Amino acid sequence: MPTLADRKSVAIYMAAMSPKMQWLCGIVYDHYLRDGKKLLIFLDWPVNTWFVACFPTKIGIPTLDIRSCRSLPQRDATARLFNDPKDGNFILVTSLRTTSMTFAPRT
Repeated sequence: MPTLADRKSVAIYMAAMSPKMQWLCGIVYDHYLRDGKKLLIFLDWPVNTWFVACFPTKIGIPTLDIRSCRSLPQRDATARLFNDPKDGNFILVTSLRTTSMTFAPRT
């Protein structure tokens, strides 16, 4: 395992492990870096959710996540925070299993 001295090294190491993470880098670039839009990412498995939420955080992009370990009021607060246009969190990582009863994205 290489020495991971800074955020950039960690991000490169994480993306190098998976073609899907490399694809996600392109999506993050298109939505966040180029267009300044918020990005909502749905995943299926808890470990994937944690891993994908960790990646943008490591490269300095404000990221939120909704996971099963959070209470319903915490999930609602996170969804409200993400939907707030003034909030600086640009990525929300979650799954349909944890948001199906509480999350209504606004367009």
